[in-house]
Amino acid sequence: MALYLVIRHKKNPRQPFQNIWLDDELLASIQTTLKISELCNNEKISKHPVYIHRCGYKDCPPMICCSANVANVAEVGGWIVVEFSDQIRLEIVPTEQPIQHQNYYLAPSP
Repeated sequence: MALYLVIRHKKNPRQPFQNIWLDDELLASIQTTLKISELCNNEKISKHPVYIHRCGYKDCPPMICCSANVANVAEVGGWIVVEFSDQIRLEIVPTEQPIQHQNYYLAPSP
């Protein structure tokens, strides 16, 4: 099963974390929770990509916007930061819909 990270759209003002996007689909890094950092570190060790499930916002529907390798997991300035590399644009309609406040899920790779 693949790890899907549920991330709010970068234009959503209710964004609780400072995420860095390369563009509307490619994610460079996220601030996150300890649980997500542990999951991402496991994927880094296993050399498995993670998939970014970008939530819908206004006229942008939800989508699996990209896959990425976990490049680094570190504590920076009191925050846990996960950095990504080798992003691949996907733009796939998700088959899974996370429930409110769910920040990750496991599902088959697209």
